[in-house]
Amino acid sequence: MKLKIAFMLSLFFICNQKVEASYCCSSWKFNHWNQLGISATTYYPLSTGILFDYDINRSFNIGLDVGYMPFLYTNSMNQAAALFGSNWDQKTQDTIQKSLDSSMSISLLFKFFPLRANGLFVSAGYTFLGFGGDFIGVDTLSLMFPNLIESPEGQNLILTQSEVLLETYSHNVRGSIGYRYFINKNIALSGELGVFKTIKVHGNPDEVEPYINDLFVDLLTIPFAGIGIGYYFK
Repeated sequence: MKLKIAFMLSLFFICNQKVEASYCCSSWKFNHWNQLGISATTYYPLSTGILFDYDINRSFNIGLDVGYMPFLYTNSMNQAAALFGSNWDQKTQDTIQKSLDSSMSISLLFKFFPLRANGLFVSAGYTFLGFGGDFIGVDTLSLMFPNLIESPEGQNLILTQSEVLLETYSHNVRGSIGYRYFINKNIALSGELGVFKTIKVHGNPDEVEPYINDLFVDLLTIPFAGIGIGYYFK
């Protein structure tokens, strides 16, 4: 009798596992919101690139955006700096321009859809920017950071080398609201408006890092607008 009961319980457990596995697979296959998407995106004036995103469920989405900063956007950054009162000369502007033109960006994004049926979402995320290294003269550094040359670190740069390779990496946070609309089963358009803020900057050489950090943290708090078109696998 005990063997019979044990056999029936084992049979029930096996059947139950098969049902659950079948439900899991069919749920994954036919659930409209469990999907991977690849989109071409642009966030003016931050970056242009490719977004890989995944709908975790009906309310939450996670994405990875990889891109770069095109010339039009870097030029806008220089104009924004001028509006904030920078008195850089043409050589300094050219140096910054070349560094930004070589930049790359990686963003980790989280989206919450409070009204999923209407496509509205709220997004928050982190962006890493790596600005391309560019050789820059100490005279240009003195224009960009007037207090640098008077410091012991600046004097050391003058004594050791006339040009330095300036490399900059920044950590940034961003937040936005947006809308995603499916044209058909697989193609979607999206748009969003948000704010981008630099929170920490690392620079090379080490002597320049404190000045670069202060400059970018104070300067880079900017609004942005994003659009994208993507294909979602189902």
